[in-house]
Amino acid sequence: MSELADKLVPVFLMHRYQTEAAAKALGGVDYNYALRGDNQMVTAIVPAAEQTRALNALLQTLDAGVLEITEKLLTQIPPPAFGYEESREQFKGRTGRTFDPVAAAESSANHTLGLLLHAARAARLDQLKARDAAQPGFDGVLRKLMTVTWFAAPQGGMRGEIQKAVNMAVLHHFCERISPRGVQRTPRRRRSTNLSPPKLSGSNGILKSSRSRARWNLRRTSLSVV
Repeated sequence: MSELADKLVPVFLMHRYQTEAAAKALGGVDYNYALRGDNQMVTAIVPAAEQTRALNALLQTLDAGVLEITEKLLTQIPPPAFGYEESREQFKGRTGRTFDPVAAAESSANHTLGLLLHAARAARLDQLKARDAAQPGFDGVLRKLMTVTWFAAPQGGMRGEIQKAVNMAVLHHFCERISPRGVQRTPRRRRSTNLSPPKLSGSNGILKSSRSRARWNLRRTSLSVV
């Protein structure tokens, strides 16, 4: 049973390759290594409808209900027994030797967010939007992302804990994107992200401590960018 946590990792993250495949459609361009005169399509923007489907699929991987591990399974995962060392195959939790289901969910969410908010993808999304108004654009991606995370109705129980962890992961990736290092990688992102930073107040019921920590992170990042 001490190896169950190790075995869970590839199963829990089984969707990671499909996630990467879906992300390639978002801000994507189909292309062929065509030769002159062979009449092949050289480049073509992925249709807006296909990009929207890809975005919706990616956002589903951030849903707390999708990321929740059942209570029945959690009760079957013990701390490693004597002689079993922690390995890189395990999720890096914050609960000591006991299995951390929130850390598992956060790890999966970080994988999606890293793809969704990748600097090169953000730049492509804006350029494709300039060429075709039907494209989602990076601002459109951000709006949908915030809608399903920070602005979503609060959940209770373990799903609530996962929801808060995912929300903070979103904020972390957002701050990374508008930090000086992130802006240097994609200068055009300064305009979009600074015009409409996330407004974390409102009646969505998120805990006050989470909102306060989020505002502090945003103020720190904004001051370092300006």
